[in-house]
Amino acid sequence: MATKTKAAYAAFKATRAVATLGEYGARAAVFALSYSDAEAKRIASLAGVNKLVAEMREAGVKAVGRNSKKNGCPIAIEFHAALVVGGIKATTANNYLTTFKKAVETGKEIKEWNASRANEKAKALKANKQPRDNPARDALIKLMNTAGGVELLHALGVAFEEGDNYEETLVDVVIDYLASEGEEGIAE
Repeated sequence: MATKTKAAYAAFKATRAVATLGEYGARAAVFALSYSDAEAKRIASLAGVNKLVAEMREAGVKAVGRNSKKNGCPIAIEFHAALVVGGIKATTANNYLTTFKKAVETGKEIKEWNASRANEKAKALKANKQPRDNPARDALIKLMNTAGGVELLHALGVAFEEGDNYEETLVDVVIDYLASEGEEGIAE
């Protein structure tokens, strides 16, 4: 009898382990979905505040004052207070207020509430736009990693090899292909 119980327990334990592994996947999906939902909410919140900033500027509000109890700006005071009541730390609320004030003053859209994160993104974008050591190599790498890129290179190679004009170069084949796709003024 004990052997049957041990076997049943082992079978239960094995099936439970498999179910637990599946649960990991399901739980991970919940996090991925919440991230996706959070990103959608972040984008919607920025669109909403940018619309509000445009509305404020249209109504004649060109600046937001200080957040101080004595002679403070009602917009700044209410903005900051609502953030703190909503669970955001006062120091973070100060940073958000600065971002909001700049948007109202300049009329430029808020792309990121956190100014340091916006600066990091700008630096990363600038770094990606730096001139490369070999831009032609980088373009070929990008082509190879693009869907259909390898097939396109293969087709161009076949067109070059099977061409009737022996004076035609691979560059000529590529230029002809680009012209057939509507690209004009390609430099040789």
